Amino acid sequence: MKVFSYTKPRAEILNYSTWIVSQRGIARTFHLLSGKEQGKNILAHLKGIHTREDATLLVESTIEVELSQLRPLKKGQYYFAQLVGLEVVNLQGCNFGVIEDLIQTGSNDVLVVKGSSEILIPYIVSQVIKDVDLKNRRMLVDWDLEDE
Repeated sequence: MKVFSYTKPRAEILNYSTWIVSQRGIARTFHLLSGKEQGKNILAHLKGIHTREDATLLVESTIEVELSQLRPLKKGQYYFAQLVGLEVVNLQGCNFGVIEDLIQTGSNDVLVVKGSSEILIPYIVSQVIKDVDLKNRRMLVDWDLEDE
């Protein structure tokens, strides 16, 4: 079946042996049997998907992998999935809410923080992002509501 991959490089998705495929709130686990890059597409053969009809049932699904399958990052680097759900607090102790999304803009990523309102905070390490504490699920930022 044809798969659109957001991994960089695109074919990196073929290095993950187990995929969690979600559609309309239902998640199923599949094992990758084989795959290849063909032009801009990724072709994958998943265990249990034998016919075109089987593959059609997965159209518009989302593919995720367990964090344990991802390559370890350097100190101070994080996968997007590790940041979602972190509580965001500024240097003055004001709790902005939790990270709900991340927007990739090209120049720098932007955190979408939801609390009593939605706040957009640029993901600029050292300048804005002061500390990421995964253990305590908290991010410290140098940001004021007036900065928006």
